[in-house]
Parts: sequence; C-alpha cells; structure tokens
Amino acid sequence: MIGLILIAIKQVAAFLLYRSGLLHLWIRWKFGNRALVVMYHRVLDSGTDLSQSGIVVQTNTFEKQLLQLRGMFSMVPLSDAIHHEGGGFRCAITFDDGWADNHRFAFPVLKRLGLPATLFITTGYIGTQRLFWPECLAYILQRHDEQVDALIESLKNVPEQTREDFLDQQARLHNRPLLPSETRMLSWDQVRDLKKQGFDIGSHTVNHVLLNHATPELVEKELGESRDQITTQLWEPPQSFAYPNGNWNPVLAESVRKAGYSYAVTTESPWKIPENTNPVFAIPRKNLCEGSSNGLFGFSASIFACEAVGFFDWCRRP
Repeated sequence: MIGLILIAIKQVAAFLLYRSGLLHLWIRWKFGNRALVVMYHRVLDSGTDLSQSGIVVQTNTFEKQLLQLRGMFSMVPLSDAIHHEGGGFRCAITFDDGWADNHRFAFPVLKRLGLPATLFITTGYIGTQRLFWPECLAYILQRHDEQVDALIESLKNVPEQTREDFLDQQARLHNRPLLPSETRMLSWDQVRDLKKQGFDIGSHTVNHVLLNHATPELVEKELGESRDQITTQLWEPPQSFAYPNGNWNPVLAESVRKAGYSYAVTTESPWKIPENTNPVFAIPRKNLCEGSSNGLFGFSASIFACEAVGFFDWCRRP
C-alpha cells in the first residue's frame, strides 16, 4: 500500500510539472548548453532473462520512451551531442555491453523511428557464450529477487578473484554449470551489421573490468586490446569509450585519452564530476529501463519525462 501511495504522489507531481511547462523550464536550465545522453542495456519482448530489472526494458515500452524523447529533444549521434552540433535541446542514445537483443529487438525500433545510437561493446564477450557475473549468479540461483539484487550490489565491492571463487562455490552447491548453453551476446557479424546500418561502435573494455580497482597495467591492457579488436573486426578504430559500471576518476580519464579515444561516457550525474576534469572524457549519462516510465496504470509519459532528464535524481541528491 505504501508503495502505491508513493507512486501516486510521484505521478501527480510529474503530471503537474510536465503539463504546466515547469519541467520544460527545468530542462532549459539543465540542458541549455549540453546534451542529454541516455543509456540502455537490454531490450526484450518479455521478462528480464537473468538480468537485473534496472538494465532491461520491454520492446513496446522502449518504443514509447524513444517517441517521447524524440518529442522533447533533437535526437543526434553521440559525437554531435558532445561537440554541440545542431540547435535546440539534444539527446543521444547509447547501449552498453553488447547484448544480442540489441540487434534483434532494439535495432528494428531505432531503424523504424530513424534514430541514431552508439553501442559500447565488451569485446571479450562478443561471439561467445560468456555472461557477466550478475547474470551468472542469477542463472546459478535460478531466481532474481531483492535478496539476489542486494547480493549483487555487495559483490561489486569485493576483489574479482573473491567474486569468482564465490560463483564457483555456488555453482558446485547448486550443481549447476557456471554458464547456460544459450548465447546472449552479439556476434561479430551482428556488430558489423549494426555498424553498416548506422550504429556507432565504441569500446567497453575487453572483460568489463572495473577500472578504478585495476592496476595501471591492466587498465592499459583493457583499453588497448579492446580498441585493437574493434579495429581489426570493423576496419577502423573506435573513437568512443564507456567506463564499465560508470566507475571512473580523472586518472582513468587521462588513460582513456592516451589510449587513443576521443571521448568517454560514464554514468555519473553532472554535479559529481570535478570541474577540473576534461568534460569529453567524463560525459554523464542517464540509465533508462522499464521502471523509468512505470506509473499507476502502466506507461506514464509525465513520469518518464521527469526520469529521463534526471529531475527526480536532482531532488534526491544530498
């Protein structure tokens, strides 16, 4: 009951902001001199397919969200958004990781709507049956609930080897292999097809290593090998980079620049980025998912408008 009351309050507040024009004034204030960059991960016809709900959006909701963004902003490629090319309020669409459903479900919607997008791929997963460790854990446990989500969040802060040992232990305990037989990541042929169709392809490292916890040698390896693999497969080097999990710092930003990338995206809110940081190597993004537009009666245009531009994040910040 309390949850429904909170959603109702949120929906009423969003409706008043959206319909009164006050949200438009807030957008003018926040995005008058920079673009909104949104981040998606997985687009599915149903369910979450082992992933946390915060990185999944259903195909029909995805289309509704894009239509709303197109009505609020000029939709531009990420490179144009960074360099302030074009007038008005601008928005760029990005995807992280390299999920096969980006090709199967997301691309047809983007093509139908005529919208550009950038895809950041984790090259060591492309064309393989590998899964990111949160999905491996959900597969082993065969469930995804609040307890599993809490466990995933806690495991993000432990050393990688400790996490791998825990997964091995759980796999033995539940008598289940670490990886399902189904392939969930893009193939290189699919990546090439997306590039041919207009997707910009960027790097998301080789193994999705949290770079702020890695040695300088490993950072250099992840940045360089990923760039080399993309260059070999697509015949031109990637210009863009996305920090895994959004974890970054000014030292990493300089490493990305030295590795040959032209710009990099994170997930931080603008007010958390140090003023002395080169802004093109710490471009903030807003994560969007199914829950970003959920109201009392399903899709809510007003809630999504407020969520997409980070209004509720701004209200919640310390």
